[in-house]
Amino acid sequence: MEITYREKLSDMVISEPMPWTKEALCKTSSINMDTFFFDEHGLKQIKLAKAICSACPVQEECLDFAVRNLEIGIWGGTTTKERKKMRANHLKETRIHKGLKRITESFGKPQKTATPKKTST
Repeated sequence: MEITYREKLSDMVISEPMPWTKEALCKTSSINMDTFFFDEHGLKQIKLAKAICSACPVQEECLDFAVRNLEIGIWGGTTTKERKKMRANHLKETRIHKGLKRITESFGKPQKTATPKKTST
């Protein structure tokens, strides 16, 4: 699955439709939503929320949305901390890719070399 990342915080002001939530298990069942948005409820609650997400038909859409919008809580089977790490890794890879692209492009350009002067004999 490919996740769409928003590179600038200003992009996050945009409200986007979430039609996929109609099929989300967390919205269509009698599950207490506090399971997904918790303070100090611990590992047991995280495991329960992740188990629900793992069976959800829109898990990928949910994860994609949460990463793009810096959501808090369990989304797409991941915690806030896990998504933060995913985003940091993406940004790191993007910076490396841009750096390598600049280096590669500079090698593709013809280099100016000094031409030897002809001497008359």
